[in-house]
Amino acid sequence: MFSWEAVAVHITTDNQRVRVFEPLVFAPLREELFFRGLLFSALWNRLRSLRSSVILSNALFAAAHVMNARQLGSVYSASYLVYQVTSAWLVGSLLSLRVAVSDSLLECVLLHAVNNSFALAVSTQVDVDLRDPISLISVTSAVLLYTMAIWLSWKQLAVSKRHLEGKDPTL
Repeated sequence: MFSWEAVAVHITTDNQRVRVFEPLVFAPLREELFFRGLLFSALWNRLRSLRSSVILSNALFAAAHVMNARQLGSVYSASYLVYQVTSAWLVGSLLSLRVAVSDSLLECVLLHAVNNSFALAVSTQVDVDLRDPISLISVTSAVLLYTMAIWLSWKQLAVSKRHLEGKDPTL
């Protein structure tokens, strides 16, 4: 399931450079500007509901990753595609909350790039078989890590809101 060949130290062709720079630089910039900078912000301003804005914008973020289905079989296995779409919703939810907490797209671009750097090590063509202990531990760890980060971001927002409303003078 894991392969570091895409992140080889000696990148020799333009195609390999694109395979590294696209997920580490271009995709985080493009996707964060659109999905968090434009879409999430517009939904939050319009709906006035953080929860609804997170859910809607990241349903669209995950749906955008479904477009990889056109490369099913040649580039992506079906189970990898399911994993990618599910991860996109989870990671996107965290990134939306981080924008709400920090008011910074730069933080989201950097976190997105870090997430994608780990994704470079995952084979896109091998099935994600949760019966394999290494796959199960890897997927479970990622889900738990992002779930904890989402929960901590929600808590951070709640504390900030109480502080701004003057209900928590200790901060």
